[in-house]
Amino acid sequence: MDLTWDRVDFQRGDINLCVGAAKTRKLRAIVPMNAGNRAVLQTAHDAALSDYVIEYVAGPVKSLRNGFEMASERARLQDVTLLTDYPALCLCCHGG
Repeated sequence: MDLTWDRVDFQRGDINLCVGAAKTRKLRAIVPMNAGNRAVLQTAHDAALSDYVIEYVAGPVKSLRNGFEMASERARLQDVTLLTDYPALCLCCHGG
């Protein structure tokens, strides 16, 4: 959620997921874009209101928890948690 537009390189066609040594010691990859996510990212970039790729009200999204819980309540889902159902959510979003 901390990905900023300066790390999305449309020219080279890759996304730099590295955050920088000062913030974290986690090693993150530089991943290539495919045609599908390039198109989605370009559309999002054209409409962006902030420096963040994932934004809400022109600022960074700080947590998925509240939105996930509210969506679960609206869908009347029981015994659903972000930690147990996030992998399934990712598969659904990526067509898996």
